Amino acid sequence: MVDFPQSDEVYCFLDTDVLLHFTDFDQADWTTFLNAKKVYLVVPITVVHELNNHKDDGSKPGLQQRARDLLPKIAKLLRGAKGPVRINESLFLMSSRKEPRIDWSALELDENVKDDRILARLLLFKEEDPERDIRFLTNDYAAMLKADDRDIPTLMPDGKILVPKTLKSTVEAELEATRKKLNEYKNRAPKLDIGFDDGQKTTETIKCPSLGYNAQHAEILAQALNEDYVPKQIIAQRTEFEQILRAAKGLATDYDVMDFTDDYEAYLEKLEAARKRDFMSKYGRRCELTFLIRNVGTAPITDLVIDLAFPAGTLVIDADEERREILVPKEPKASWIPASTKAMGIGSFSLGLEVPNLAFALPRDPTWELLREVRRSEATYRGPLCSQTSKSHFVTYLAKKLRHEDSWVMPPIVAYLIPKNSQGFPIKYEIISDQGLKKITGTLSVQWEHS
Repeated sequence: MVDFPQSDEVYCFLDTDVLLHFTDFDQADWTTFLNAKKVYLVVPITVVHELNNHKDDGSKPGLQQRARDLLPKIAKLLRGAKGPVRINESLFLMSSRKEPRIDWSALELDENVKDDRILARLLLFKEEDPERDIRFLTNDYAAMLKADDRDIPTLMPDGKILVPKTLKSTVEAELEATRKKLNEYKNRAPKLDIGFDDGQKTTETIKCPSLGYNAQHAEILAQALNEDYVPKQIIAQRTEFEQILRAAKGLATDYDVMDFTDDYEAYLEKLEAARKRDFMSKYGRRCELTFLIRNVGTAPITDLVIDLAFPAGTLVIDADEERREILVPKEPKASWIPASTKAMGIGSFSLGLEVPNLAFALPRDPTWELLREVRRSEATYRGPLCSQTSKSHFVTYLAKKLRHEDSWVMPPIVAYLIPKNSQGFPIKYEIISDQGLKKITGTLSVQWEHS
């Protein structure tokens, strides 16, 4: 505590050096330091100018950063204020905003010396109310001596309440700035949130309308599909295919057999997809779903793969695909088997079920197919990617980039499920990325809502 008698109110003018090099003005115990019950800290406009110059001076990064820390504090408190602004119960901040207009030579002061301008402002402030207890706080000995010659009570920081601040050197400031950027980069990370999109929010559980359990439909599917959920008609068709291959011995070249085998395998795959979709769309339990994924982290993520796994036996298709006609491919004919001797074909196999008359697939323009594939590969978002054969219960979505705070409402899918229970079913998900993101796994839940 300085050697001043206790005062009810003290107006303490601050110089630039004290603000820059000592304890923050809003952190010090001013009532103890000045031995006063109430303290008004006065910041002359000349000091604000000096701080602003330091803010823009990159040659001294330590002082530059200090000025950049102080000025927003001061401006926030004083902007729009018509008088003193309270910092705490006994401390106020005010600004002397006008430049002094005085006879400089009469006071033996120099208008171009910043400390002299602060002293001139202080003297004018004193003239406005001679009863004010005014003091000048500086760490500049020349300014202190000038103030003393003009009977201005002057004091210097004590090193205890007003403690010197350690300003960083240029190298230290640059290193700290670099470390700060590295830490910010290190702590930046994507964070993904996935669920159902119900039109309002993301949820991990959703209800799906259902007509309820149908025992007859369950029995039909049990007869039509084997234990691996493959249509039994496809199994019979594959048996016929093997018979055709055996009959090729001595009648066809290896090339003809290989060419026919490729064609028939492609045919069986398309036929399986068509038959399975026909059975499941008629007798499975339908559920249409839309998923939403959000990046709630602090960094973008690239090359995202989202795999969804429904219960085994489920057929998942793109919702747009549901509106398209089910196309049945035309069966390839073996050159070595006369048509009249064909033992069994697609129309002769029956399980005692009604098999629909489906249209044959028409040839497609390969150029158009190639262009469509190129466009798909360049798309930011892709999916749903579905298989309608052995992996029909899986669906995949791909995202090239999901920015910070970005979200993607994924195109809807339609799932046809084997009727097994009346409660609902789980959907397991797995999310991976090429950015080293730890694999994310979890389960979403669908509950049947009976109408």
